[in-house]
Amino acid sequence: MKKIVLCAVATALIVTAGWTAAKNTGVLKTKEVGTIIELQMVAGQKIDVTWKGISLNEGTYKPENYFVMRQAKDGTVWKLEGVKKQLGDLASITVTKGQTTEIDAGGPVTLKPFVYRSQQTKTGDTVVPVSFTQTGKNGELYMGGATAGLKKAPLPYFQIIDSNKKVLAEGQFEYG
Repeated sequence: MKKIVLCAVATALIVTAGWTAAKNTGVLKTKEVGTIIELQMVAGQKIDVTWKGISLNEGTYKPENYFVMRQAKDGTVWKLEGVKKQLGDLASITVTKGQTTEIDAGGPVTLKPFVYRSQQTKTGDTVVPVSFTQTGKNGELYMGGATAGLKKAPLPYFQIIDSNKKVLAEGQFEYG
């Protein structure tokens, strides 16, 4: 008889705990279908947020870093790596019980060039180093370019055009 009562009490506690936990959760999801945002928390925990949503305990989440992934039509998954602690709107995410919170990141990405003074290389060529900051639609910063595994995105093409729309120079950027 003691075993039956003990089992009944244990079952009641488990059901109550599960109901209480479910009652204190909300849903976190991405705005765009096909987008996955991997949030990396300070303790090393990773939260993969998709357009389908993930149930999380209510509270405020403060990720340390993030990755944004999208799948191309050919099935390739492209990934942008965020700059640590430069999360824009992703810096603080509040999940409210019983509510759905949508987060957004990624493209369109705005490139802001930084052009440095021209330099002579060891071979005598003159080069003008150019670097970019990459800012996502919600103020988050990205480093490098998009990758798919070890594969990098195609090299960007550029043109320098004068006020009369005459092309003065053109070419492709190089990595490194």
